[in-house]
Formats: sequence, structure tokens, C-alpha cells
Amino acid sequence: MFRSITNKIALALMILLIISFCAISAVSYFTSKDKIVELVSGKEDQVLKDIKSVANTFFDENLEYVKKISSAVEGAQSGDEIMNFVLLEKKVANSAVNYVYYGDEDGHFFQSDGKRTTVADNYDPRTRGWYKSTKEKNKEIYTEPRVTSTNDLVVSFTAPVTKNGKFVGVAGIDVDVKKVSDKIIEIGNTGDGGYAYVMRKDGTMLFSDVASEVGTILPATKVVSEKYANKEFDENGLISYKNSKNQDVTAKILPINDDGWLATVAVGADTFSNHTMPILKAQLMLAVLFIVILSAIVFVLLKRSLKPISVIQEKLSDTFKFITYESSTAPSKLDIHTTDEFGVMSEEINKNIDKVIAGIKKDNTMLEELNIAANNMIRGNLGVKLNENPNNPSLIKLKDLLNTFFSSISQNLGSVINILKAYSNNDYTAKIELRDDIEADLKAMIVGINNAGDAISAMLNSNLNQAQILEEKATM
Repeated sequence: MFRSITNKIALALMILLIISFCAISAVSYFTSKDKIVELVSGKEDQVLKDIKSVANTFFDENLEYVKKISSAVEGAQSGDEIMNFVLLEKKVANSAVNYVYYGDEDGHFFQSDGKRTTVADNYDPRTRGWYKSTKEKNKEIYTEPRVTSTNDLVVSFTAPVTKNGKFVGVAGIDVDVKKVSDKIIEIGNTGDGGYAYVMRKDGTMLFSDVASEVGTILPATKVVSEKYANKEFDENGLISYKNSKNQDVTAKILPINDDGWLATVAVGADTFSNHTMPILKAQLMLAVLFIVILSAIVFVLLKRSLKPISVIQEKLSDTFKFITYESSTAPSKLDIHTTDEFGVMSEEINKNIDKVIAGIKKDNTMLEELNIAANNMIRGNLGVKLNENPNNPSLIKLKDLLNTFFSSISQNLGSVINILKAYSNNDYTAKIELRDDIEADLKAMIVGINNAGDAISAMLNSNLNQAQILEEKATM
């Protein structure tokens, strides 16, 4: 199947194309993957920054607000004034403020829902955490989110109240943080399965889309907090864990205050692959498509470009068959008229085909002449000569050798004929010249003829002498 040079070259190019496209696809895939990781990571960073900004804005505004309330309470001269103030402040406050309240060092407590108690009423604000923390830190503070008995998610903002530089009580507000929590959750909803929450560094959930989780340490958040504390991040700065739904996710964390609150955004562990796999599939499909198309184009071009090879091969085969006499039909010329290497090769081959045919014709003409000459010699015609000039150097040597042979035979046999003619005229004195280059049987024949002439001459001379003697005796 792959014996032809066209198929071999096409196969080699296909392999190179496959390797090239695989390499390009791999580079493109990993580049795209890194870019997607960078984009997703950048998106997570922006989400965390937005969450921090929303949270800090919320905290700063309400801390400033409770500070103003504290300043206003400082100017109140009696409990009634304080009560009237908190009632009025609740009316003018925004809807997120659930309660405005104040507790003093004497154990009195004033609240915007009309509640007014003393220690005798079995409620002492001085024993409450918000009161103790504010007094201890002596500055505006806020508590962690908590769920009230009415299922409201609130954060308490408190500020110390002083008169003449002396701590006298704590003013505070309870703010419904559901809107803020919803805003944080909304920011964290990245549209690809991502979500956000805020937790304390020990894993306590502070803001979540599930109200029952607030204030609790979940197994998932505990794992995240421990890995964050131990700095167990992957190469992208993410923490891998299983969430409450037993899903593999990765989280990115950003501290949002000095109290150990951590904004966390989580996305599915397969988020990156979900983004990169379509790219990889598209690249593979395009690679396969391009390889098939380019391979087909290359194969067709090679087939057309290398087509003269088969024509040249066929004509060379015909030429060699003609040279080796396997075929008596002279090969025709190559019909290739391209301007490339095959065209030049074809032109040279055509020239040489003409030379071969002309040479073989010359050789055949000489051989035909030799055949005629041989037949003439067989019939007794000795004066033959080969006049045709062959193309084959060996035949040229053969021609020269045969002409020399024919000339020598003609000369030597002519001498014999002349001697025999002389003998027929009773001239036995004629001799055949024995040249130095004559050897073997021809030499023996010439020597024999010359000896025969000498013997006949001697015999005739002897007969003549005897006749003369007889004639002399007869006349006596």
C-alpha cells in the first residue's frame, strides 16, 4: 500500500502534520488553560474584593451611626430623655435597624420597642457580652452575626458613652444584615456554580445562604480554616476540600478585618476543566479536520506532481527491454512538458532514447551486413568487406577484426588461386610469399603448396633429363 513514493511522502507529511498539530494544540491548550485559570482566579479576587468592600462599607457606616447615637445619649439629662431619644431614633433610622438601645452603669436599660428595665426586672445589661466588650475596648465595635428568636440575622453595633471623660454606659443598635448577607451571596454567585460565604478563622460561619449554618462550625469550614492556617494552597493559591454537599470544590480566601473574618469564594473543582475541555475538544476537532483536508490536498498535489515518475519508469522499462532485445518495438518518447525537474529529466531521457535507438539501428545494420558477407563467403565470394559503422565499441572492434580477417583470407586464398593458375599453365616455379604473421594451418597449406610446386618442378626436371638421355641414346 505504501510502496509508491507518493504514498510514502504523503504518509510522512501526515505524520509530521499530526505531530505539528498535536504540539500546537498542546501548547494552545495549556496556554488557554493558564489563561482561564488566570481569568477565573482574577474573577475570584475581584469577588473577594467586592465582598470586602461591601462588608467594610456596611460596618463603617453603622459604626459611624452608633457613634453619633452615643454622642447624642451623652447629652441626655434623664432616663426619660434617653427613652424618648431611642424611640425617636428608631423612627428616623433606616429599615435595617431593628432596635436602638442603651444600657448604663446603674443597670438601667432602654430599648426602642418601649422596653425599659432595671436590675430589679431581672435584666442587667452590664452582664451582656456586647456591654462588656464595648466597655473593655472603650471604642465602637460590632458583634458577629446571630439569628434572633424571630429568625432575623442581625449584627450589633455598640459604642461607649462617656460624660466628663467617665464611662457611663453603652449605646447600641441591632442591624438586620440579611440584605448585606444576600448582597455578599449574590456577589459570590459567579454563574458557574460558584458561591461565597464569610467565616471566622476558626471555621465559624458568619454569612451564609443557609441561615441555620450561621454561628456554627461546619466540617467543611473547619477543614478550610485549618488548611488556611497551615497555608495548604495549590499552585493557584486555592484550597481544595469537600463542601457540605460532598462536592469537590476549591476556595480562595481574603481577610476582611482584624477580627479574623474571612471572605471565602468557592467554585467547583471541575470549573477549570469545564472551561478548558470545550477548548480542547474544539482544538482536536479542528486539528483532525485540518489534518484530513491538508493530507488530502497534499496527497492530490503529490499525486499530480509525481505522476511523471510512473511515466518515466514505464518508458525506461520499455527502453531497457528494447536494449536487451526482450522487445523489438522501439520505445516512444516521453510526453512530459513540465518546466520542473521532471521536465528536464524527460528531455534528457528523450535525447538518450534517440541515441539508443540510433545506436541499435547502426548495430543492427552492421550485423545485417555481416550476415550478408558471411553468406557471400559461404558461397565462395572472398572479396567481402564490412562498410557499415556500428555504434557499439565492441562491434566496431569486431568489424575491424572481421575486415582484417576477410582481407587476410582473400589475400592468402588469392595467392593460392594464382599459384594454382600458374600450375595449370605448367609453371611450377611460382611461389606463395610466406609472411611472418602467417601461422598454423594456413602456413602449413602455403608451405605444402610451395613444396608441391618444388616437387613437381623436380619431377619434371628429372623426366626432362631422362628424356634427353633416352633421346641421345636413340641417336647413337
